[in-house]
Amino acid sequence: MRAQIIFRITAVLLITWSANNSFGQTMKTDTMPTLVISSKSTVSQKVTDAFDAQFKNEVNPTWYNLDKNYMVKFVSQDQKNRALYNKNGYLIYHIKYGNASTLPSDLSNMIYKKYKDCKITTVIHIEQELRSIWAVDLEYGQYLVLARIENNQLQEIQRLRNGATK
Repeated sequence: MRAQIIFRITAVLLITWSANNSFGQTMKTDTMPTLVISSKSTVSQKVTDAFDAQFKNEVNPTWYNLDKNYMVKFVSQDQKNRALYNKNGYLIYHIKYGNASTLPSDLSNMIYKKYKDCKITTVIHIEQELRSIWAVDLEYGQYLVLARIENNQLQEIQRLRNGATK
């Protein structure tokens, strides 16, 4: 009886080992490089000069070292902002976080024309080089909709059923 149990355990282990070696494939896993953020880093003069030239009178700028770039968080006209600069003071992108009142009227009219009686909840404006992208979260009937506007083109990115509605 004891010999049968040992035999069965050995057989199961052998079969498992064989299956792993026969069918198992070595897969290469590409991972993103580790993102290092350190609070309130020392910022080069080029970067601070570029920031001061572009964003005058901004409130509470806080700098972070983001890999080899510098991110600054600040408040402007009661809006949260993020901007990313390279080490030479070149603005990589600028993000503004707002609400329906911060969306330009022509763009809000475009939203209300497609989504009648919707409620705009969050607006994010991303500027990168010559691109200007608006991401808009809205409540539309029983749905939460994420819409994107670029080059005066409105595109629905995602639509989810709103769990808060009945």
